Amino acid sequence: MKLLPLEAVAETLAVSRQTIQRMIDTGALPAICVRSGRRKKLWRVRPEQLQQWLLQKERETTKTVKSK
Repeated sequence: MKLLPLEAVAETLAVSRQTIQRMIDTGALPAICVRSGRRKKLWRVRPEQLQQWLLQKERETTKTVKSK
C-alpha cells in the first residue's frame, strides 16, 4: 500500500504544504497519522482517498456551477 507525503498531495493539488496541513487539521481532507508523540505528527494520504475526495469536490463544484 502506497501512502502519499503531504508534499506530493500539495503538488498534485497545486497548493502549499501548509494548505494541505490545514485541510487535514480541519477534517476537510482525509489523512492517516503514521507517527505522533513527542515529535510533530507525520501525516500521509492514501491515493485512493485523495482520488475519491477530488471526485467529490468535482461533483460539488459542478452542482454549484449548474445551479447558478
